[in-house]
Amino acid sequence: MRFFAAFTSPAFSIITSAATLVIKTAGPKWTSVRLRSRNSGRGSEIHLKFVTVLTISFWMGVVTHAQVEATTDKACPEPVSIKFVLDRTINRSKIGYTQGLIFDGDRLLESTGRFPASPSVINSIELATGRVRRLTDTPDNVFGEGLARIDSEIFQLSNTEGKIFVYDVSTLRLKKTMINSFSKRGWGLTKFDSKTLLASDGSENLYFIDAETLALRRTLPVTMGAYRLPGLNHLQMVGDSIFANLLESQYFSILRIDGGSGCVTGLLDVAPLLKNLSKSDLIDILTDPERVLNGIAYDPKTRQFYVTGKAWPRIFVIRLMN
Repeated sequence: MRFFAAFTSPAFSIITSAATLVIKTAGPKWTSVRLRSRNSGRGSEIHLKFVTVLTISFWMGVVTHAQVEATTDKACPEPVSIKFVLDRTINRSKIGYTQGLIFDGDRLLESTGRFPASPSVINSIELATGRVRRLTDTPDNVFGEGLARIDSEIFQLSNTEGKIFVYDVSTLRLKKTMINSFSKRGWGLTKFDSKTLLASDGSENLYFIDAETLALRRTLPVTMGAYRLPGLNHLQMVGDSIFANLLESQYFSILRIDGGSGCVTGLLDVAPLLKNLSKSDLIDILTDPERVLNGIAYDPKTRQFYVTGKAWPRIFVIRLMN
């Protein structure tokens, strides 16, 4: 029954809408399949790869959601669809493997990962120009993850090393290294309040941790309908809500989660943003399983969200309508 229930789930509808949009954007020539020699060039191989990626993404989304275990006797209300408008795009001067992203005045701060394939660093991205400037390397050659700011300190998670690095916001010099107490893994990180960080580790749980001691204060399971929702990744706190990316980002969706109950209250389908990419960038993203939707920053003054993905060439500036 769980398998068939997946076909009526919000995740299923998001996958189908994303697939439809991508096909319309890419055009008919990308939906045809031509088998030719591998030596004849990358362009001749992309036809088959594109269809394969769409098919795999579609069925992975169905199966993944179908396998989520039922959780509580009392289900959360079904999430609403969140509408948005695109204000502008920011073209990056240099690509980054985005793991953490925060708004910081006239710039974004970005934590990148993928070490050792590429450097793990903290970048500054100018909002006006898209210029990317490397501020500091992540200590000990670790895989950098989520990023958050509380007052004059920047916190950066490591992926598997169980560490949190604390930097001075004005100089980005490392102040101290702390031990991650909430999980062996570190994925998403955001400021919950002036004394509390909120973190994810790729499971269905969110962790409230003391910013001074990193002591675990509370664990919050995230539920959509009657199901736990694993794969929580990048986080951004906005008011009483938590906006989150999922690891299974073939959904091209962002979750809005109630910070008190853990219920998913809204789904933001950002698939329409893909039409603002060039065809070559679109195909590159769809054919690389690591280049998923990941990165949410928020400007409380303008109420604009900055949305991007891992190694995406653009950052999208959007405003929510509901």
